[in-house]
Amino acid sequence: MIFYRIDLSPKLGDYSLDNLILSYSDLYYVEVRLFKNVSTAKILKLFAMLKNHCLVYVDIIIDAFQVDEGVIDEICLIIPYSYQEVKKIKIFSCQENKISYEHLTEIELSVARIDGCKSCGEINESNFRINYDSHFVAKNFNSCLYNKVSIDHEGYIKNCPSMKENFGHIEQNSLSETIENKEFQVLGKINKNDILVCQDCEYRLICTDCRAYVQDPADIKSKPLKCGYNPYEGEWNDWKTDKTMQSVLEHYKLNSLNKT
Repeated sequence: MIFYRIDLSPKLGDYSLDNLILSYSDLYYVEVRLFKNVSTAKILKLFAMLKNHCLVYVDIIIDAFQVDEGVIDEICLIIPYSYQEVKKIKIFSCQENKISYEHLTEIELSVARIDGCKSCGEINESNFRINYDSHFVAKNFNSCLYNKVSIDHEGYIKNCPSMKENFGHIEQNSLSETIENKEFQVLGKINKNDILVCQDCEYRLICTDCRAYVQDPADIKSKPLKCGYNPYEGEWNDWKTDKTMQSVLEHYKLNSLNKT
């Protein structure tokens, strides 16, 4: 089972979308992220292609600060009723006086501001998952990247859109070949027992992970940067204000998150 994450954008052309959907048939879950304004026609084209696959879940994440209100309206009023696979639409950066979809159960609204891929990977108790499948994956593989392939907003194939390293471009490279690439699989095999500090944490088997932003960029098995939990003291702290991590925040250009 393959999990897709697609950062849909104007730069991702129709040819790229055709390659994306046709190049791998074993799709189970797709997450479509709209961090840039995209035409309704492009969105509907993508979902029309997805409908030909035996998908179980489709989630949509939207930054209302970047995407036109008219596009959001059409997504929320058309997609949930036309595509039963869509289980959740989550809209960030909402203005409190413009929340108008709360009667639709598929849609979650948040006034929290996000900054595209930079907002990915935060670890907190609300992200804990307590079920057999998640426990099995966390014990044996990476709880974020196992069996996941991502396409960033320019069409580059990555483990995660937030990462710099890519494994080619969707217009030149096959997704199925990328998924079988041993180098691509490395991060998906790093589990919590391999990760510094996490290996001592009582929450490690119900927690998610992030390899895109780590406390030591030179060590891929370093603790997630965006986790403020200290398992040795049993306390949660704000990772954004940790004075010992400010140089790392600068390294990843995450300083702006302190202002949101």
